[in-house]
Amino acid sequence: MRPVPPIFVFSVVALGLVPFLSVSAADRREDLKKAQAALREGIEFQEKLTWDRALIAFSQVLQIDPDNADAWLHSGQVHAAREEFQQAIDDLTLAIGLKPDAAAYRARAGAFIRLDLPEKALADLTKALDLGDRIPAVYLQRGTAYGKLGHFDQAIADLNEAIRLRLDNPEPYFALGLIYFIYAKQERFLDATEQFDSYLRFRPDDVEAHLARGFAYGQLNKFDQGIADFDEVIRRQPLNSRAFTLRGEAFRMTGQLDHAVRDLTESIRLDPNDAGVYLSRAAAYSQIGKPQPALEDREIAVRLQPDSAAALLARGGSYHLAGMHEKGLADRTRAIELEPMNAELWFARGSALFLLGRYIEARRDLNKALALRPGYRDAQIAYDRTKAKLVEAAERSDREAVAAAQPPPASAAPLPSEPEPARAVSNTPSLLSQGSAVSISAAAKAPVKAPETPRQVAVVQRALPPAVPAAAPPAPVRTPPVRASSQSLAGPSVLSAPPAKPGEAEVLHQRERQLLQQGKYAEPVEVLTEALRIQPWFPFALNARGYALLLLRQFDRAEADFR
Repeated sequence: MRPVPPIFVFSVVALGLVPFLSVSAADRREDLKKAQAALREGIEFQEKLTWDRALIAFSQVLQIDPDNADAWLHSGQVHAAREEFQQAIDDLTLAIGLKPDAAAYRARAGAFIRLDLPEKALADLTKALDLGDRIPAVYLQRGTAYGKLGHFDQAIADLNEAIRLRLDNPEPYFALGLIYFIYAKQERFLDATEQFDSYLRFRPDDVEAHLARGFAYGQLNKFDQGIADFDEVIRRQPLNSRAFTLRGEAFRMTGQLDHAVRDLTESIRLDPNDAGVYLSRAAAYSQIGKPQPALEDREIAVRLQPDSAAALLARGGSYHLAGMHEKGLADRTRAIELEPMNAELWFARGSALFLLGRYIEARRDLNKALALRPGYRDAQIAYDRTKAKLVEAAERSDREAVAAAQPPPASAAPLPSEPEPARAVSNTPSLLSQGSAVSISAAAKAPVKAPETPRQVAVVQRALPPAVPAAAPPAPVRTPPVRASSQSLAGPSVLSAPPAKPGEAEVLHQRERQLLQQGKYAEPVEVLTEALRIQPWFPFALNARGYALLLLRQFDRAEADFR
């Protein structure tokens, strides 16, 4: 049998496949027609905001044609409209992969913005503009993304471009007003009100715009105009707690305190879990002169937000007014722990410490406030007053120490009726030899004025002359007796300081005390520094050196020792 030529076999097989290929191509064309019809139907449902039926239609398209970029695009847009942003991003990413399209980039950017991913949104919107999609919506979205990133100049430029391209579109006006609103430090609240004015001409019923404009008026101290905006919101939405809160604050700022308490109470009724409203009402109560209700509101605010530095700061103020100073300081300390970079908190605690007379601690806190916010005027005033108090205290202590070191004036003492044997007086120098006009005997007989403070007790004890040593009695003479002074029990006098024994911190400390009594402040610092070198945590030496430094007006070093 002759073999079948290969070309013959190929021809037969090819002819047999022709009918099959023809049928498959026809079916494919039919399916594509169905897909296009389903796509058009889905777009119609999308335009009618019938989201569920639109998604069903787009799913039918993708079952037939998984690479249909338009179906992925519209499906992503519908998911975004349903606030299913992650699903929207997934669909739009597939659409961009199949067909990079400005509409897909713009839609995905919108989803990124809603998920608070402004960096990714900015990249997509810039790509859309590069693809020629220069329409107001792109500039509006990119301006919003720039605003979220804090790039205010770029945001303002894009939003102004969106307004230029379409003057009758209210959205850019509102967005620009919000940007100016955030731009408070640049004093842009007036610009914000102007943009809200433009927006409200198109949409006078938008309560959010009225609330924002009313707040901006408040920042401009135009409280009456702000109250008018809040009135409009309450007229349209009688249960809007934010409107009552903002109007209550405006009433408080204008001194209409009863109206303020009324509105803030209504806001609390509508939303009893807003700690900020309790703080606002507490402030109103304080202005009225009702400290107890103010404290109660601040207690509630702290319970609602235990980690709120603002609530703790406010409650601390109430505690101080009630005389509960330890609780007040504890609240302010906790607030500083929560927000250690907040200069106002350091200023608040420093002010409280100043009022309590704890000037060294107050100076430390106020110094920290100024370091965090240079030019903080109130903190600078408080700091200067605190420093003046420290100088005053040092000078007063200096005067008291000098006065205490001087012996009291002699007073006439009656002679005894019966003579007593007098003890011989040694050659111990009298205070006269040290520049005093009072002899030892006179000083010994003089009554000593009772010291007023524990520190003066110590100073007086060390300031009296040394006891007169006894000697063999001579023949009796009719002279007044010399009585032993209290110095014999109080230790060595300033005139005969004991020599320091090397390596003994206590001996050095005693020498420092004697030098202080002589009005020498620099030398004790050196002596005590040596004592602390020998015994680094000798508390008496630290305290004494801090006192000496305080008298030398070296406040930073003194504070370190006292700490």
